[in-house]
Amino acid sequence: MRVTFSREETRMAEIKDKVIEIIARRLNVSPEKIEPSQELKDLGIDSIEIVDMVMEFEDEFGISIPDEMTANISTVEEIIRFVSDEVSKKA
Repeated sequence: MRVTFSREETRMAEIKDKVIEIIARRLNVSPEKIEPSQELKDLGIDSIEIVDMVMEFEDEFGISIPDEMTANISTVEEIIRFVSDEVSKKA
């Protein structure tokens, strides 16, 4: 039996992989060490690093992330969800 993925599922997986890749690169760790459920603070990411990452996400995905959203991001999954939602709005 062959598993097929919808275009949406494929896009979400690609966004997840890219977000994790960016976070891992900034932390100098393997992407396998980053779990979506992880708190950014537990990864050692401070507010300045969050702002820098957000700018990279904006450039990478061609989106705009409002400052108030940046202040409320606490997990990797929240970043993935928000980026995915914003990319969907552009599609």
